[in-house]
Amino acid sequence: MTATSERFTTSHTDPDRVFDEIDRVDAEIVAAIRYRTGLAHHAGRLRRAGHGTVSVHGRREMAVLTRFTAVLGRDGTALAATLLRLGRDPLADIATCGQD
Repeated sequence: MTATSERFTTSHTDPDRVFDEIDRVDAEIVAAIRYRTGLAHHAGRLRRAGHGTVSVHGRREMAVLTRFTAVLGRDGTALAATLLRLGRDPLADIATCGQD
């Protein structure tokens, strides 16, 4: 448990209020994922336009996987992989279809 979650759950005993807070945090997470996905799509378009290299892209993906794994363990790896997959531009997905 993080310090933030411990502070919230110990000071709030009404389950409905706790679930409302979970719903609020979930909405923030979804908004952050949508924002991150848009940034990743833009970065992919820039890379394909000649403003980056595949090797840098691969190192960045490995850094994301490593960072999430270090903080959240095996579940962090799965979460990072999902975020990376969401961030791949649909055109890139078509180009790699069947290569998973």
